[in-house]
Formats: sequence, structure tokens, C-alpha cells
Amino acid sequence: MRFLLIVILAGACSAVPAPQQVRHLEYRYVAHYPRGPFTPGAAFHVDWIPELVRSDPSEPYEVRLCIGVFGYFENPSALKEAGSRAGAARPDCPPAGAVVSSGVLRTRSDTGEPLGVDLVLPHLVGFYDVREIAISGVEPTYSATAASAAIEIRGP
Repeated sequence: MRFLLIVILAGACSAVPAPQQVRHLEYRYVAHYPRGPFTPGAAFHVDWIPELVRSDPSEPYEVRLCIGVFGYFENPSALKEAGSRAGAARPDCPPAGAVVSSGVLRTRSDTGEPLGVDLVLPHLVGFYDVREIAISGVEPTYSATAASAAIEIRGP
């Protein structure tokens, strides 16, 4: 009888599954917006769309997103030259020096919900540099990415 009780208890103990490692989904956010051309003072809607990167056991982290419009530039060559000089600067949210900026949108890496923001473009005709910035994590360990695209504002 004692032997049977020991066998039953031993079987019950070995049936307990090993703890599972919790995995979190990780998303990156990509800005989508119309490429124009635009009219002076036009509405400029930006959607930040989450894209699944992976499932990871590490803890979710804060993500800050923003977009800034820089300019004006008389032609695409002037815009390109100014962009190459600004490329080495560390991106920050909100972007310093922008003529129009979204401010900071905050989310977490595991949320996966789209975000949107509306801006009003400048009234001056010309070319502008639109910079998308995503900062993942917090000081002192974080990563920052920036992307840039040119848009044109044409007269009415």
C-alpha cells in the first residue's frame, strides 16, 4: 500500500510542466502619408502603422514617435544638400528646428495599435524635408531611427 502511494505521488510530481517563458510581440512603427504635391496650408495626415518584427522573451519597452517638416528649400538640390549635413545629428522627439512638428506620440513595443496625427503644412511654396523619428527604449539604453522624404508645396 505504501509502495502504491509513493508511486502515485512520484507520478503527480513529475507531471507538473516546466514553467513556460513568456514571449512578447514586438512591433516597429512605420509612418505612412501622402506624397503630394500639396497646397499651402494643406492638412497633412500621418498614420503610424505597426509591423510585427518578432516574438521575444525580453520585456516590452517604450516607443516614442514623431514627425517634423523642415524647410523651405527652393529646389530639390538645396533640400538634398541640407539633408546630408543634418544626417549625422542624433534624432530627437519632437525634432528640433522643424517648421511643423507632431509632438511626441507614445506607445509600447508590444501594443500593435496604429497611431495617427494631423498637421497643417506651411504656407510658403517650395520643397520640404519630412523626417520620421522613432525612439525605442529609454536613456541610457535606447535606439533611434530616422527616415526622410521630400514633399513639394505648390501655389494655388
